[in-house]
Amino acid sequence: MNYQRHDLVWLDPAGHYPDALSHWLNNGYPCVIPRQDMVESHQLKVAWSLPRDKSATGRMAVTIDAWQVIRHQPPPPLIILSQLGIAIDSLIAEFQQLGIAVGVFGSFAWQYLTGEKYLHDGSDIDLLLPIKTARQLQRLPDLLQSLAEISQRRVDGEIGFPDGRAVAWREWFSASGELLVKSIDNIEIIGRNKLIQQLQ
Repeated sequence: MNYQRHDLVWLDPAGHYPDALSHWLNNGYPCVIPRQDMVESHQLKVAWSLPRDKSATGRMAVTIDAWQVIRHQPPPPLIILSQLGIAIDSLIAEFQQLGIAVGVFGSFAWQYLTGEKYLHDGSDIDLLLPIKTARQLQRLPDLLQSLAEISQRRVDGEIGFPDGRAVAWREWFSASGELLVKSIDNIEIIGRNKLIQQLQ
């Protein structure tokens, strides 16, 4: 199965897991796909984040057998922000018109998925911004600035390119010619031209 970082997976609740993961799954909650370095071909790393009042560390991760996944989908769409109290209908329409299927990860996604308390006054909005064209890329700064102004929150996240690589959007719009790029199984420093060449 073709996984990308930040994808959501639901696991077979009848499987044998560490106690912490079993408790998480018993609530019906999904896990997220992190970077898959140092795993065998039949294995899959999965991660989850506990609410702020239930863990000092927050993020947890284990390696499972890949066949234990029973459902798989991309991260929640941008519209969940409206359901969490940030009215951005016009921005959602602009992203849709551009053909950018924005995903939400981090605290906003976990609060939406679990109904538990993850958000606080300083919580960032973390977005996955998959793009295919130069026009989409050019429009991102204005759209993200509008979201920051409407929400009164810092907007972080990654631009996702067609080959599955991703780069922090703030780094992309910096002056740097060499960028820290993440993929499902690697972190590397590459020139921005290698990413631009993929765009229509």
